Amino acid sequence: SGCHAVPPETTPADHVMFLMQTLERPSLDAMCDAHAAAEAKVDPHQAPPHLAGRGSTPDSSSVLVRRQASLPVQFAVLAKRELRNMVRDKRVIAARLGMTTMLNLLFGIIFLHVGDTSRSDYAVSSHFGALVMVGVSSMMGNAQPVLLLFPSERPRFLREYATGTYSAAAYFASKLSTEVPLSFITSLLSFIICYWMLDLSGNYILLVLSSWLLGMGGASTALFFGCLASSPQEAMQAAPAVFVPQMLFAGLFVRLEQIPVWIRWAQYLCSLKYGISLFEVVEFQPGHGACSTDAQQKACDALLSSNEVNRDMWWVYALVLIAIFLGFRLLGLLVLVRKARGFALA
Repeated sequence: SGCHAVPPETTPADHVMFLMQTLERPSLDAMCDAHAAAEAKVDPHQAPPHLAGRGSTPDSSSVLVRRQASLPVQFAVLAKRELRNMVRDKRVIAARLGMTTMLNLLFGIIFLHVGDTSRSDYAVSSHFGALVMVGVSSMMGNAQPVLLLFPSERPRFLREYATGTYSAAAYFASKLSTEVPLSFITSLLSFIICYWMLDLSGNYILLVLSSWLLGMGGASTALFFGCLASSPQEAMQAAPAVFVPQMLFAGLFVRLEQIPVWIRWAQYLCSLKYGISLFEVVEFQPGHGACSTDAQQKACDALLSSNEVNRDMWWVYALVLIAIFLGFRLLGLLVLVRKARGFALA
C-alpha cells in the first residue's frame, strides 16, 4: 500500500516477515487486497466484489494475540541456537584457538625461561613484561570477536525482539552460554603453552582464572561499544577506544599518580589494569619463585609498588573485574533495547 517503507539496514524479505508478525489482521487483509488489485490492474479503492469487505471492519476473531514463551524456555532455545552456530562455524573456532596457540608460542620463544631466577641475566622487569604480553593477548583475543559480533547480528536481533520472539535478557544470557566456556578454554590453552616455557612460578589455576576474568572484562567492554555501532565497519573504527585506554591506565607507560586526578577514575573501567594486578599478586609471592631471596624480594616489592599493587587487595581487583563484566553487559543490554524501541510491539 506504500505506507510501510523498508527501514535502513533491513532486507525487504525481513521487513515483510516483520509486518506479517506485527500487523493486525485487518491491516494484512487490506495489504492483500491492494496487492491483488495491483496484480489485476484495477483501482485498489474500487476493489472487485470478490475482494470487497475484507479488512473493512475488524471483529473479535481478527485481533492478533501475541504470547511470549517463559524466560527459561527462551534461554534454552537461544542457547541451543548459539551452540549449533558455534559447532557449524568450526573454522572460526579453529582460527581463534590457532591464533591463541601461535601467539603464546611466540611469547614462549621470545621470553623463554624469563622467570628462571638462576639465570645470570634474570630481570624482574622482563618477567613482568612476559605477564603483560599474556594479559594483553587474553584481553584482545576475547574482545575482538565480540566487538564485531553484535553489529553483524543487529538486524536479526531487532526483528526478532520487535516481534516478541524473546527478551533482550534471554538473548544476552544465551550469548554467555558459549562465550564463557570458550573464553575459559582459551585462557587454559594460553597457560598450558606459556607457563612452563616462561618458567612461571605462580599458582597455575589462579593464573588461568585471572586471565579468564581479564578476558571476560575486556569482552564486555568491547560488547558495549559493539552495541553502539550499527555495522561491523563502525565497530572496527571504535576498536581504538576499547584497547588504547586499557594500555594507558594499566600503568605500562605512565604511573597512575602522574595522570591528572580528574581522569584517574577511568582506571576502574579498564580490565587490563586489574587483570595484570592479579597476575602480579599470584606470580610474585613473598619467599616464593621470583621473590625467594631478600634481594629478589626487594625487587618484587619495588615492582608492585611502582604499579600500585597491594597483595592484600587481590579480592578488590577480582571484584572490580567482575563489576566491569556485569556493568558493561548491562549497559550493552540497555543500548540494544533502546535501539529496538522503534521496532517494539504495538
